[in-house]
Amino acid sequence: MAQGSYAFGGAAPGFMLGEILLYRLQVTVSTWTCTYLSNSGSYTSYSTIDSFIADLKSGSLPPPDGPLPTFGPGESAPDLIVRMPCYVVIILSSSDQPSICFQSTALTTGTDCSSQYFALTLISVDSPVKQAVAYFAVPVVQPASKGVDDPYTMFVKYIANGSVVTHSIDPTICNHGPG
Repeated sequence: MAQGSYAFGGAAPGFMLGEILLYRLQVTVSTWTCTYLSNSGSYTSYSTIDSFIADLKSGSLPPPDGPLPTFGPGESAPDLIVRMPCYVVIILSSSDQPSICFQSTALTTGTDCSSQYFALTLISVDSPVKQAVAYFAVPVVQPASKGVDDPYTMFVKYIANGSVVTHSIDPTICNHGPG
């Protein structure tokens, strides 16, 4: 399991937003298994990330417009599947550790992908319940014939017996384009 070490790129270049992928990630701390919750999905009805985040913060986010992209052979959660220019939004929760959240450095990539993934932002959302949220822009998607699997590491922390415990999870961004 390789640790990521490269930061995401700075401000996202202008791009035509195709969708917003919402990954509600459930982490079971006792086993460190990760699954996506059923209200994860693709949003194509939003034209900006700001309006999406405003609805998320206000608790008025509608159900997804469609399912998340399907996994290919050999892929498994918590990989992120990218098929068009988009924003990826990750909401972190845990059924057995209510204090789980992202560390101040939430995500890094295993190789330098700062020209592919931009504007990593961390927020806390209190409506309807407290949630840790990270999101970033993916303005360029690889053609399906040149699909790229970019490793990234997600850094989480929680409080156990009065001490802060940190952990990393190493999924992949499957930048596979349409098809």
